[in-house]
Amino acid sequence: MKNYFEIKPNEGIGDFLFGETAEEVLSFFGEPDETEDLTEEDEKVRIVSFWDKGFTFFFEGPDYSYFSCVESDNEELKLFGEKIIGKTSKELLSLLKTNGFTEYEAEDEEWGEKRISFEELSIDFYFEDDELISISWAEPFYEDEEED
Repeated sequence: MKNYFEIKPNEGIGDFLFGETAEEVLSFFGEPDETEDLTEEDEKVRIVSFWDKGFTFFFEGPDYSYFSCVESDNEELKLFGEKIIGKTSKELLSLLKTNGFTEYEAEDEEWGEKRISFEELSIDFYFEDDELISISWAEPFYEDEEED
């Protein structure tokens, strides 16, 4: 059985790595509860949700096959070997500091949640009443450097 509870910042989740095809990821999870296609300018994204399992996957590309991002509120999620859903912001920041990550941004979202983002890890943590309720992480985004 594939592992799908370990968050791998900048890489994926469990045995599923960013860049894999939608077929590889979705064959494990089965039939989604909801699928939504979004098109903005030149970008096409398919959002595939498994509400009972607590996962939402994002696939990009002309045929929506490139795995690029995942969101989850699954209580079994682990980061650096520890379950994290339900942790306070202080507990989470301590875990990240212990693992060498100290630079982050914090912002109160207009819908009421607090977001703590670690750009180096391409990960956002969302808190309600100082309790971690969901996580979103993606493959790293690199801007093309302009040549002089």
